[in-house]
Amino acid sequence: MKKIKNRFKLLTLGLAIGISGGGIFSSPSAHALAIINTYNFSGSATVTDSQNTGAQTKTTNNNAALGTTAINQFDSSLGVLTGVTVNLTSIQTQTTQTTSTAGGGSGANTNVTSSGTATSSVKLEGAGISYQSANLAVTDDCAGKRKDDCTGAASSNSQNVNTSASPSDLNTFTGTGDITLTRTATTLEATQLSNVSTGTESTQGTVGWDGQLQVTYDYLLHAAPSFSETTQVLVLDVDFGTLAIGGSATQSFDLFNLASINRTGLDLDSWIETDLDNKFAIDDLSFTNLSQGASSNGLITFDTSNAGNFNASFVLNLSDANIGASDSWHHYQLTLNIRGIVGETTSSPAQVNDIPEPGMLALLSIGLFGLLGLTRRRN
Repeated sequence: MKKIKNRFKLLTLGLAIGISGGGIFSSPSAHALAIINTYNFSGSATVTDSQNTGAQTKTTNNNAALGTTAINQFDSSLGVLTGVTVNLTSIQTQTTQTTSTAGGGSGANTNVTSSGTATSSVKLEGAGISYQSANLAVTDDCAGKRKDDCTGAASSNSQNVNTSASPSDLNTFTGTGDITLTRTATTLEATQLSNVSTGTESTQGTVGWDGQLQVTYDYLLHAAPSFSETTQVLVLDVDFGTLAIGGSATQSFDLFNLASINRTGLDLDSWIETDLDNKFAIDDLSFTNLSQGASSNGLITFDTSNAGNFNASFVLNLSDANIGASDSWHHYQLTLNIRGIVGETTSSPAQVNDIPEPGMLALLSIGLFGLLGLTRRRN
């Protein structure tokens, strides 16, 4: 039993887009599709600074958690991810309130004003995205008697926190799970500025962050390799028939990336040949980024130098063009089954010129003389 010989050929690939010759036929560039997902969020955190004696103080609650948002990853069964855009539209609100409790002590119960300030900033982070707002500071005060309690009006201010990010690591966004974006108050601090009452004076700062995340996935449909221009054909049988020894034998075939304006390109990466007798070869087939609706032509040659019944199989390894998230690329195989028969060369009867043998010449001579003798008697 003969052992099947496997030969692996790694192709040297050339750019296919824009090439008019060399067996490449191009089509218009693909247009991306889009999926848009929207996520609403809301979160808040507080910090309080108090004092009843001594110097001014400050209390911090930096990096306080404001919540997380789970973003659905792009499902690569839909196509090849080519871009991600994350739009943040939100409002950060800083509220500050100063209060004082009632206290005793000596002295007159005069009018006093207690004041404090609070500052915050917020940050969105995760999956290659990092955006932080500017600091937002708000001051509040409460006016009352020195020994009585008082409550400030709770002053507040807001600022828009908007950004648009296009992360470069598209593979992070490819999969069947979620991506977590984290919201924090990177700065959150309160300072009680005064110490004028006999009770305890406090300043509380509260940061609130409310808004919306919009995630847009741009993608192209997967490539669709085929031996047919109109429908997907993954196996092609090529039969050379019966040929004479030494006869010329070539057949061409076309490989297509089926047409769709939203489809990505196609790469031919390699092929694996299984050929018992090393009689068949593929020439002129090499391409990268074969655009949708385009084709590439290959040539099969058949070595007819020896008689026999020959068969071979070529498995073509292809993939989506090297565009976008590599984790979303799909891989494909097309199979060429080739057969052919080479027969011995023989001459047809019409082409045969026989040379008479000596015995046959003698018989012809006797017959001729007999015919001549018969003719004389009649005469």
